[in-house]
Amino acid sequence: MRTICLALGLLGWSFAQLSPADHAALNSEDGAVQKAAVSRLADGPAKNLTDLTLTYLKDKKLPYRQAAEALLYRSIGKGNRAEAEEALLAALPNAATAQDQRYLIGLLGPCASPRSTSVLAVSVRDPGLREAALTALTLSSDPAVGKELLSLFETMPKGEFAGSILAAMIRRGDKEAAAAWKSINTSTPLSLRLIGESFGGHFEDKPKSVEAAVTKADQHLSAGKKREARELLAPFLDQPSYYRPAALLNWLRSDPPNGLDKACEWLIDADKIVRQTARTWLAESGQTRLGARIAKLIEAAPQEAKTELVSMLSTPLCEREASVPALVSLASSPDANVAAAAIDGLGRLSAPEGATAVSKGLASENEVVKSAAQRAAIPVSQSLANQGKKPEAALLLRSALSVAAAPSAIRQIAAELTMLGEKVDVTAMAARQGYLVSWRAAGPFPDRAMLRNEDAIDIKNPGSASWKPIALDDPTGLVDLERHVARQDNVGAYLITEFESDGVQEAVFRFGSDDDLFVWLNGALIHKFVGDRGNTADADAVRTNVVKGKNVMILKVLNGGGQWSVSARALKPDGSPLLAK
Repeated sequence: MRTICLALGLLGWSFAQLSPADHAALNSEDGAVQKAAVSRLADGPAKNLTDLTLTYLKDKKLPYRQAAEALLYRSIGKGNRAEAEEALLAALPNAATAQDQRYLIGLLGPCASPRSTSVLAVSVRDPGLREAALTALTLSSDPAVGKELLSLFETMPKGEFAGSILAAMIRRGDKEAAAAWKSINTSTPLSLRLIGESFGGHFEDKPKSVEAAVTKADQHLSAGKKREARELLAPFLDQPSYYRPAALLNWLRSDPPNGLDKACEWLIDADKIVRQTARTWLAESGQTRLGARIAKLIEAAPQEAKTELVSMLSTPLCEREASVPALVSLASSPDANVAAAAIDGLGRLSAPEGATAVSKGLASENEVVKSAAQRAAIPVSQSLANQGKKPEAALLLRSALSVAAAPSAIRQIAAELTMLGEKVDVTAMAARQGYLVSWRAAGPFPDRAMLRNEDAIDIKNPGSASWKPIALDDPTGLVDLERHVARQDNVGAYLITEFESDGVQEAVFRFGSDDDLFVWLNGALIHKFVGDRGNTADADAVRTNVVKGKNVMILKVLNGGGQWSVSARALKPDGSPLLAK
């Protein structure tokens, strides 16, 4: 604080005071009043900055900070830079803590005058203020800053902060940065030498490292000097380095005559990052007819690059007439990852020519291939239907439905079949997976909190309740209570179902619910979940016995808010449906 005060010689300054009305508005509990006050003060005299900033630093009330910063930049924009600077310099000696000083110092940067530069040059030598002061100096457009930073660099210990000063000079474009960089030698601490090497390309005509070459090439490319960038990078293209991908990308961006050939060569490089660099440039360059070339590269590609190339066949880089035949062929590859990538590609292209390949994939014993075929079945079937081949589309979808396991996939495939005019027995589909499908519902009943502890019906005498049947419309056994009971929050409903068993046997019941769930079997509570959650099929599992003859299951499902649903499956211990005929 003392060094700042001495530098300013301002301890006796007075400053403009805001009016009581201004303070009242900024402290109002009405957000609209606060906002209007901030807007009004932003167009006021720059001298108000002193009171605004000091009041903010005292009380830490956000409207004062918003008004101060808006006023600062509005004043600079209107040409009142000197007045704004005067107000901030008046506030600085009155800052009570180092944190407050750092805040005010940060605001001085945009003022950019020799006066604020001299204050910041003093502050940057204070360990508690130097980071904020250096940031402010970096933002300043005062040309004198370069000399101040060079003087600081030359006189302070060559540690980590010296590297920050050098980086600031380079970011500012100060000509003095070259002198600072040239002073770095083998006796300079390693941390600073590394920073110097990273930025060396700003000053070397012929960089000696990939890092420096990349930096210098960036400058050339920004200036439109593509030939110079290309010649600069050429010696480093095959040099192993963390910066090699950046060198390759900048070299490709310099429009070399053989750039396309080299990019394709790098697509099968052993280094994954190099391959990614090549793909990035190919996409940037707008290539659209690489299908045949990519297909040929796959033959020679290392294993880790094959699937990347296969996936490229279904991108805008490749023409469809070359890609689709290649993908159809690759779909039968003995390499499961290649085959799956090819089938995925046929799906992305919605290629009806791939219907046979997708159908074969659905019959594959490899789960990766089978999953890809399930994803591709819908877009490929849609293309078949658009060509008027609805029977072929339906056949492909039914094949996909027969192997689908994920509820979302089952629902989507069933919906596609329905749109084709195909009859889909969703109840039978759900029953084949073990879902209980014959439900009746009672409700809704109010007060979720109460229903967690009490019941709205007689569980021991369910016949006394008023039940209405539910027409199940989901192939995964999901009962949407919003649709079948009510779209309400903070309520509950009961569901009841009956099923027959040939004898006493062990059963595993699996449930999903949104939200709370209570389950009774033959009058006994066998499971409960209390809490908020989304419905995940089979989230809960209960192992118990069913009796011979009729069994009665009652569910109580409570809803906090939003979606409301439940599902229940009855399985044998081996996972097969309990009620399979």
